Amino acid sequence: MRNQRVFLLLVVFMFSLGCQFLFPSREGTIIRDCAILVSAVGGIQPGDIPQHLLDTGTKQGSEFDANEYFTVLTRISMSEGYALDYVYQNDSLGGFPLLYARRADQAAYASMADVPQNTQLPDFHGYLEVEDLEGGYFEYVVMDIMANQFYLFWHANYNDTQIVCSRGDVNDIISAVSSGDFGYKLDLLQ
Repeated sequence: MRNQRVFLLLVVFMFSLGCQFLFPSREGTIIRDCAILVSAVGGIQPGDIPQHLLDTGTKQGSEFDANEYFTVLTRISMSEGYALDYVYQNDSLGGFPLLYARRADQAAYASMADVPQNTQLPDFHGYLEVEDLEGGYFEYVVMDIMANQFYLFWHANYNDTQIVCSRGDVNDIISAVSSGDFGYKLDLLQ
């Protein structure tokens, strides 16, 4: 009986090695890809808010195109016939983009004033196509967390959720939180 178990374990081990040799693993791992994707998404997001968005909340056409996300997040896309777009919500508490899905043949809303009254913007999440792979689902999470973190003004900057890819990222966050005069200080143990 013991010899049969050893033989069975040896067969499983050899089969596993054979599979790895015959069918190489997918490129990268989620952990390795995490830092690359998060950095790439952050890299295409604009920094400075155009003054006209702060003044009027109206897009003029030269602003950030949210569809650029799909140049980095290549395992997700909008459903055929749809585009990712946003209007800029700007009020006395801050400014931020409201992402939505729009039909590709429909004109984009330039401002919240263009959105018909009593109309809810279509949630873009329901129009995302996701590759049925670990990487596709991870990119969906990156999109969900980071996509609306651009052109943030004043209180909208509370939208600062970060994707943590490594222990070094955790240490950097602790250092950033602890270096300012705002909030509670953290030590590495916490």
